[in-house]
Amino acid sequence: MSFAIARKVILCVGLLVSALLFLYPHWRVSVAMGNGKPVFDQDVGRAFILSPPLVVAQTIKFPMIRGIRPVFRINYVRQYTEVGIALLLTFGLMFVLRKRSSTNLSG
Repeated sequence: MSFAIARKVILCVGLLVSALLFLYPHWRVSVAMGNGKPVFDQDVGRAFILSPPLVVAQTIKFPMIRGIRPVFRINYVRQYTEVGIALLLTFGLMFVLRKRSSTNLSG
C-alpha cells in the first residue's frame, strides 16, 4: 500500500469522523425543580437524539411535570474538543505520511 493511498484514506475517514462528531453532538440533561435550582446534571450522550441531528437546537425545554422540568443541552465544550482532536489527529497523520524529498536542498 503506497503512502498516497494511505493519506487519502486517512483524510477521508478523519474528515468523515469530524463531520459526524459535529453533526451529532453530546447532550446533557439538567433536571430543575419549580424554583429553578438544578437537582442534578447528567450526560445523556449521543443516543438521546435518534432522529436527524438538531444542529441549530441550543436548548430543548420540556413542560414542567409535577414541579420538575428537564432541560436538554448540547455540551459545546466537549463537541468542539472532540472535533478538534479528530482534526488534529487526521492532519497529524497526514503530516507524518507526507512524501519526503530525497534530495538535500540545503547544500
